[in-house]
Amino acid sequence: MYRYVTFLVCGYLISVGADKLESSFIDDFSSGLIPLLTTLLAINIASGSLIASKISEIENISGVGFHKAKNELKESLKVQLVLIAVSFIVLILKESAIVEKLISKEYTQVFSNTITVTIFGVFIDSIRDIGMGLFSLLDFNGEEPED
Repeated sequence: MYRYVTFLVCGYLISVGADKLESSFIDDFSSGLIPLLTTLLAINIASGSLIASKISEIENISGVGFHKAKNELKESLKVQLVLIAVSFIVLILKESAIVEKLISKEYTQVFSNTITVTIFGVFIDSIRDIGMGLFSLLDFNGEEPED
């Protein structure tokens, strides 16, 4: 959970910094966010499937259980799907004329940019986790995995 809070704080700082610099990069980036996230999700699913099949193979040979790793893969997939849905909703609200009437455009932009950067960071972190999992499998020596 602390990682999500860290990403949220970093996303906010980056968003405020971009706003102060009058940069439109995050706005431009967010226009392609949903396709990017779905592509990253597809990559993560393929990598996760590779890890899951290798884990099953190792379990069958060695009898060592990887229940925590399997659960983490499932949880990661769920989180990524929720984040894509959240991105979709936030991007709709960002462009909403009704929301713009209720809340200042500046606040709406900082909020949506914060969420955009946060979600992208979480996805990149997920890719890092999967990469670390792959390397752990390469280094597996038949002993119980460390948590």
